[in-house]
Amino acid sequence: MPPRMRAPEQRPATEQRAALEQPPAPAQPALTLERVLSALAEVTDPEWPVSIVDMGLVYGVAVEAGTVTLTLTFTATACPCMEMIQDDIRERLLRIPGVRDVAIAVSWDPPWTKDRLSERGRQALRRCGVSV
Repeated sequence: MPPRMRAPEQRPATEQRAALEQPPAPAQPALTLERVLSALAEVTDPEWPVSIVDMGLVYGVAVEAGTVTLTLTFTATACPCMEMIQDDIRERLLRIPGVRDVAIAVSWDPPWTKDRLSERGRQALRRCGVSV
């Protein structure tokens, strides 16, 4: 005698509808230059309460296929915070959905001067007693 076959288990109709009515997972926002610059504005110079963007340390940013390439300078070649700032940049940018890699190139040309400070950066430094 052949074995009896069982009918496949059926889920109640309400469960089937609920599964079909699940909203799709939200799409990740596009990785844009604006999102990267906004994230960089959250990275502050460890010595001053000023973002690296407002300090004028960011010379260039490119975004391509999940890689952010950043050209950066520092206020002095002997800046003791260079490695710390680069680590902070990588940590912050890698939290952006879609960023898989961060490449940082340090450039000393043109040299940084106080002329690169944004108005917001100037105001923050003045509040700290720095004349700019």
